[in-house]
Amino acid sequence: MKVKNYLLQFHIYLGLFCTPYLLIFALSSLSFNHVSLKEEFTPVKSEKLAITLNKERFNTPRELGEALRDSLQLIGWFIPWESRIDSSGFLVNVRNLGRDFRMTGTWGIPEIELTTNSTRFISLLKGLHGLHEEIPGAPWWINGWWLYQDLTVYSLLFWALSGIYL
Repeated sequence: MKVKNYLLQFHIYLGLFCTPYLLIFALSSLSFNHVSLKEEFTPVKSEKLAITLNKERFNTPRELGEALRDSLQLIGWFIPWESRIDSSGFLVNVRNLGRDFRMTGTWGIPEIELTTNSTRFISLLKGLHGLHEEIPGAPWWINGWWLYQDLTVYSLLFWALSGIYL
């Protein structure tokens, strides 16, 4: 009987451990099923930064985007299909779960414009839905999300089996 009580306590606390992820999983599923929750880039904050860039140093938009992301200490992924380099200037986009960064500038002018926007809360949840990779520039506790996901999946399996037994 004592083992059954310990199993019951463990079953209860395991359910509490899994609850946040299950709520995130359920709410983010709404954004996959309802296309109307899609969002557009609407600038929230725009600032000018003094950065001198040499056009010859960067061959591809990815090199420029990753260099700007790292030098400005931004967190997120470089978005190649929304970025470009040409002879007059550049446009670089970096995106993370809760914010988009758009950087534009002209070669030879020591100033770039950094425009940011905060995405909707549902986009953050949608990103957490299946995040199983490292976010460039993010601290360890954000990049440890995959561990919580995996522990939750295994906990749910145990939770279901122990619930059947109880």
